[in-house]
Amino acid sequence: MEAEGAKQVYEAYCSFCRKGQEDVNALIAGPGVYMCNECVDLAVGVFRKLGNVETKIPYDAAKHFQSLDSEKLLNLVGLIDPVYKDVASQQELIVGILRERQVSWADIGGSLGVTRQAAWRRFAKGPDVE
Repeated sequence: MEAEGAKQVYEAYCSFCRKGQEDVNALIAGPGVYMCNECVDLAVGVFRKLGNVETKIPYDAAKHFQSLDSEKLLNLVGLIDPVYKDVASQQELIVGILRERQVSWADIGGSLGVTRQAAWRRFAKGPDVE
C-alpha cells in the first residue's frame, strides 16, 4: 500500500521566488515551504553584507505591514496566496500518505491538535471513515 504513495506527484515551488523544482538546481524543504538554491545564495549575500550580527535584530511583522501603503499590501496578499495553497496542498498529500498507511484519523487529528472528526472533515475525500 505504501508503494501507491510513491506514484503521487507533487510539484514543489520555492516559497520566495515561486520557481518550480524543474526550474532550479536544488530546493531545500521546511515544514510546508521550500527555498531554492538561487534564493539561498541571495540570502547568504544579504547576511554577508550585514556582517557579524552579534545582537538580535528585532522584527515586528505587524508594525512592518502597517507601514506599507494599501497598494503594497494588496500586492503582498496576492503573493502570499500561492504559498498558502502550496502549504495546504502539501499537508493534504501527507495526510493522504498517512491514510494509505492506515494511520488513524485520531492520530492525524492529534498531530494537528484537533479531534479525529475535525481532521476527517478537513481532509477526507470520500467515505473512508474508521
